[in-house]
Amino acid sequence: MSRDTYNIPGQAGAVGPGAQARNNTFQQIQAGIDLPKLAEELGRLRNAMRGEYTGTREQEKAIGTVADAEEAAAKGDGPAALQYLKSAGEWTFGIAEKIGVGVAIEALKRAM
Repeated sequence: MSRDTYNIPGQAGAVGPGAQARNNTFQQIQAGIDLPKLAEELGRLRNAMRGEYTGTREQEKAIGTVADAEEAAAKGDGPAALQYLKSAGEWTFGIAEKIGVGVAIEALKRAM
């Protein structure tokens, strides 16, 4: 008799001894955020940021932060994406509002 305990706070394909999962597709939505859409919008945001880049170190860091958040969102890692966006800054938020990337704006609001 097994006395194992499994506490799965999110999505799981298979749990426990001998469990198997094959040919599954998982789409994770982090706290109501569509991660594939977020990744796409962060790419657009990053490109727009490059277009408005004036050479400051803060802007450089913000562009890198958005790139990291984009990569995390594309991998389905919502918590990491939000963690990166936490330090994206007001310049990033302003450009996001300017180009109208709604999912990215919502993620930035949650992260700040």
